[in-house]
Amino acid sequence: SSDSSSEKEDNANDKSLSSIMNKLDKVKEELSSVVKGQDAAIDRFVSGLFDILAFESNDNIKGSFLFIGPSGTGKTLLAKTIAKSIGMKSLIVNLSEYSDKDAVTRFRGFDKTFRNSTPGVVTSFINNNPDTVIIFDEVDKCHITVKNLLLQLYNDGYIFDPQLEKNVSLRVK
Repeated sequence: SSDSSSEKEDNANDKSLSSIMNKLDKVKEELSSVVKGQDAAIDRFVSGLFDILAFESNDNIKGSFLFIGPSGTGKTLLAKTIAKSIGMKSLIVNLSEYSDKDAVTRFRGFDKTFRNSTPGVVTSFINNNPDTVIIFDEVDKCHITVKNLLLQLYNDGYIFDPQLEKNVSLRVK
């Protein structure tokens, strides 16, 4: 009877692996139909997505991908298409708009002591959409304080929003 229990477990694993592979095939097909000339990037993304889906961890950010290359090569289009193909909301943050020192407050929120203070653009989006794709475009053009927030978000999985008075997390809950 332990053999039948082992067989059932193997069948369940095969079905879930089969389901993951079917999902990945559909994602790859959709990405390839929209984003042309980036087959290697699509393959690398799909491989990374497999790792995320097959070896899911409950204590980290599910995935973080960095697309690097010259302007006009499809990095942002690929990221937008990824969000659509996996059924997640997305936010595109053009970091060239965060090039001055005070931009950090727009990114993570104004302290409540300021009149007309508002939550940060990024933190409020994450707070309202915990399962999300965030596309940080033009990273090289943002202020160093914003780059430091990006590093904190990447390393720790959260950033503090003074308006919301809490850490806003991208970690799996």
